[in-house]
Amino acid sequence: MSFPKPSLDYWDKKFIAYFHDPIDKILKIQGHEERGAEHLEAFGLQKPNEGFWKVADGIASGFERGQVPSYDKEKNKNGAVNFLENPIITHPISKEFKIEIEGLENSEEFVKNISKELIGFIKKDIGIKAGKGGYSDCFKDDPQRFAMARFLYAHLVLRFKLAEKNIARLGALWHRLPADTRFPDHTIWQHNGLTSAIFSCMDLSGKDDINISKENIGLMVFSISPVQPFIAKARKLRDYWTGSVLLSWLAFEGIRWVVENLGPDHIMYPSLIDQSLVAEYLKKEWKLINYEPKMWKKQRKNFASFPNKFLTLVPLNYVDEIGKSIMEHIQKEWINLTKISSDYLSKNIFKDILENNKEYLNDIFKRQCNNYWDFNWSAVKLLEKSDRGDFSKLLHESNYKNQNDLLNIFNKFYKNAGEGIFYSTSHSLVQSALAAKKSKKKIIRKEEPGEKCSQCGEFEVLHLKKHKAGQSAIEYSNHLKDFWGKLEKKWEGDADFKENERLCSICLTKRIVQKSLSGDKEHILYRTFKDNESYLSTTEIALFDFYKRKNVKDENEKKRIAQKIYKSKSDDIKTRYGAIKNHEKYYAILMMDGDKMGDLVNGKTLASTWESIMHPEIVKRLKNPDFEKKYRENWEEIYNKYPQRLLTPSIHAAISEALGDFAIYGVSKIMEKYEGI
Repeated sequence: MSFPKPSLDYWDKKFIAYFHDPIDKILKIQGHEERGAEHLEAFGLQKPNEGFWKVADGIASGFERGQVPSYDKEKNKNGAVNFLENPIITHPISKEFKIEIEGLENSEEFVKNISKELIGFIKKDIGIKAGKGGYSDCFKDDPQRFAMARFLYAHLVLRFKLAEKNIARLGALWHRLPADTRFPDHTIWQHNGLTSAIFSCMDLSGKDDINISKENIGLMVFSISPVQPFIAKARKLRDYWTGSVLLSWLAFEGIRWVVENLGPDHIMYPSLIDQSLVAEYLKKEWKLINYEPKMWKKQRKNFASFPNKFLTLVPLNYVDEIGKSIMEHIQKEWINLTKISSDYLSKNIFKDILENNKEYLNDIFKRQCNNYWDFNWSAVKLLEKSDRGDFSKLLHESNYKNQNDLLNIFNKFYKNAGEGIFYSTSHSLVQSALAAKKSKKKIIRKEEPGEKCSQCGEFEVLHLKKHKAGQSAIEYSNHLKDFWGKLEKKWEGDADFKENERLCSICLTKRIVQKSLSGDKEHILYRTFKDNESYLSTTEIALFDFYKRKNVKDENEKKRIAQKIYKSKSDDIKTRYGAIKNHEKYYAILMMDGDKMGDLVNGKTLASTWESIMHPEIVKRLKNPDFEKKYRENWEEIYNKYPQRLLTPSIHAAISEALGDFAIYGVSKIMEKYEGI
């Protein structure tokens, strides 16, 4: 069964499921469904009758929330919280962190004005349909492409634009508006995206029966390896950085397939929000140049912020086709990149050689690069209580006991409460399945002949002449000397290759990809490498204090001094700025590794509790002796016996976004503040 390409109808239905709740729902729960319908009308769409999206909404809510009563006119039964009266946001990971929002007016008029201004902005900025104003004008003759572009814009861009334009004077609060007043630790964007992804998985089942379609919701984890060998086998500092960038880019390409064929809402982690590669992709592929948020223009492009694996919601009936398609797409992009490097050598360094020699060079690239990466994926059904008989045989009890016990308590409130509560169990199972799959050794590479790469020691070094039967070792050695001698002679940049350094196609690609892509402005990595044409050598880093003290500002002069030291065998180095002391030729590197990050991602070390993520007002009521007995007593049991917050998609998003924010906005400022220390 081949995976169906998403149609106009697919994106329209997904969009409707996404906006089942209006973005400003939290400001006034009463009447939010009517406001949601008005927001959809602003996009030229109408909310359908209740069906899959309503079930999807319930499952998405079950992922993130516990069971508390809704509004009741009796105080001892009322579980509703007026956000405008007590606007507090809690943190999905931290136990102590809470934010109280200021400047919100608790009035009917305030909510009406916000909704009116929001709808007006949406109509103007995005447009009702293809060719009808704003962003839609980029897709006048292509309604289907606009349908997808509109969803990408709504999920990945709209929150930035609302904050940037300070619509309704809410500013950055647009980013963090909660989905629920009682559990304000996850945003409306996360909830709506989860609902639309679940809806699409159900809809792609092809079944009208809701119970059958629910069985089609799957969780898939996809990984790319090797990681450490690819990054760590490097000589130059730039090699390390390039290896990280390329691996991050390959993961992005896998995510890109999901984005274009299922939707960005299907990615559970890493979060796609504020990712520089995602921003670059939206600008290049979706005509976002004139509509991008201003902060994206200031983003640095050199962050390798995607890990080597990603988690996504998938329709189970297409899981094999999806895994294979992701693998083929990543492989295709990798082969295209290595061909760019191979062609660069042929056209710029060895342009005068015979065609059959060029073909042999390409053959070595294909032999070494085409089977370099190992791709693994596993998928499981989104588990429910009825699946316990199966998953209890595969997982240790610690992976599901708390979830099961909590579900039993929630079911005391009402039947079938807590749908989606086994997300963390599903996550544990799919990760365990992937680990088991990766443990099976794959032998996909033939043994490499000849002299091995001086950097990785695994693959044959590049050369131009095919080995012939009876060829002597001296003749083979001369071929290598001829190739590398010519490369070093014609290469622009005398610090890129050291004497007697000979590389395979993979290590050479890491070394020269920066120049190889210099003429390919359409490649998504073009700006990443263009913005880093002059990458500091370790010697330049070591001389940082010397340059600063001697006021050496010219970059070419810095490189000249660094190269003189690099080639010199003497401890006494004299320059026109004075002698360089021996201790100034050394540098220190601070390495940080997230050894315990896996435990956090798997929910083992979460600091947040049920009590800490709930609105303080609802916690106060649930602890009041006069509150309705079944809620008060059961929540007391939860607080005492099962206090830790369960793993949820919003927690995965929060971890991912925090890491991304730290890399993009935190590290550089810290380095600038403390430079020279």
